[in-house]
Amino acid sequence: MGIFDKVKKTTINSRRYEEKLYEVALEEVESGEIRKGLYAKALSKADGDKEKADGIYLKLRVQSILDDIESEQINSREDARAYKVIQELKEFDLINQKKETKEERHIINAQKQKWENWNATYSGKIQQKFNTTEKTIINGLISKAQFEIDSLQVDTKIWADAKGVEILKGHNAAITFYIEKRVQVLLNV
Repeated sequence: MGIFDKVKKTTINSRRYEEKLYEVALEEVESGEIRKGLYAKALSKADGDKEKADGIYLKLRVQSILDDIESEQINSREDARAYKVIQELKEFDLINQKKETKEERHIINAQKQKWENWNATYSGKIQQKFNTTEKTIINGLISKAQFEIDSLQVDTKIWADAKGVEILKGHNAAITFYIEKRVQVLLNV
């Protein structure tokens, strides 16, 4: 794929993403979940015209959702840095102590259990999508994507898209989306 095709593809994906955000904003309006402060701003921009304000509100709400996603990405990056420092300290302590504490075993076991539960439900669906690739390779890539999530070292573009999926379909759908897209990237599909 040439550079111009990549730019076009990025632009297309961006418009599709924006379309989903407008869909979410409209669903909120239709269900009566209007942010009063944001609607007041829309009314102000529309000089009190309620019909114009409705359209302006949707635009403002989409920007608000984008701001929420970007803020979460910033927090994730900050959390990832803190997590990395904590991991380095833990590794240092483990080297010095040469044993796991009961709490560390509990955390590790809880993390393993979380992914075992997820794998039991969703991993097979992702494997089916890549049925031409060796199963052990797919399992390794799934594990890598899971580690990225646990360590908060995610691909920010895919993570942002996954957050959009989470808004529409829920947490497990977002995790599945992220892992599937990340496996595609790692396979260079």
